[in-house]
Amino acid sequence: MALWQRAHARHARRRGRGPTRRSRMQQGKSTATRRFIIAVASAKGGTGKTSLAANLAATFALSDMPVAVLDLDPQDALYAHLDPVGGHSEGIVGASLDGRHWADIARYSPNGAMVLPYGKTSHTAHQVFERALVNEPDWLAQGLDSLDLSPNCLVVLDTSSTMSGLSAQALGLADLVLIPLLADAASYATVPAMRQLLDAYPPRHDRGRESLYIVNQLDAADELSRDVARLMRRELASRLGGEVAIDPVFRRAHASRCSIFDYDANSRGANDLLACARVIARRFPVTQDA
Repeated sequence: MALWQRAHARHARRRGRGPTRRSRMQQGKSTATRRFIIAVASAKGGTGKTSLAANLAATFALSDMPVAVLDLDPQDALYAHLDPVGGHSEGIVGASLDGRHWADIARYSPNGAMVLPYGKTSHTAHQVFERALVNEPDWLAQGLDSLDLSPNCLVVLDTSSTMSGLSAQALGLADLVLIPLLADAASYATVPAMRQLLDAYPPRHDRGRESLYIVNQLDAADELSRDVARLMRRELASRLGGEVAIDPVFRRAHASRCSIFDYDANSRGANDLLACARVIARRFPVTQDA
């Protein structure tokens, strides 16, 4: 039996046992007209991809937009940016392998975003899961549909830096691919590889897909960092979604297991993220202020 057949069967048996939790994921109002999916992707590790995904999700959740954020990276690090409650063991991979529904393992950040961790899995379980995905190209789409998200929900997918079947499905579903780059030569050199990756995994829908680059952890005090950022502004032009300054508040917020807005909403990093969110929001089906 396929992964989602088991999960749907079990969830259907549980539905009559009482009310299920409904958050802004199901109830929220927004000016967006349909679900919008952002995949945060990078061809290079260490670009702050997970921190960017988590904190952008928090940005939109604070604007009363319904938000769901999914960790598709086996490192399973995203929840620590949004969940002050503590650790966890089960995530979307383990739940799927065990025939459990995602709604059973969903967590909620203080600002109301639905958080679905990848989960703690063994190397063997991860391999079994990846092999199963080969025969289930719609696994991620079915999982999202099963959550009964509001039609105007924003979905943020944190992908793995190492290309996998799950990352490929995320790119295929995305309306927007957000690509963080460090302001250094090594990160800038990955731009052609990222373009080739997007060409290799085109969207599986007819809505069209955009890509935006974010210059992340920009050190304005470093001359080389400023020079590379200047080059990126010129070369990427309209594909540049903004710049986020290096800010120790990100590390402090992470250590406190919360978003940068929960830790210090007036910080430089928080204001930079708000500026990026406004650029991203202009890509929504109907423009929404962040």
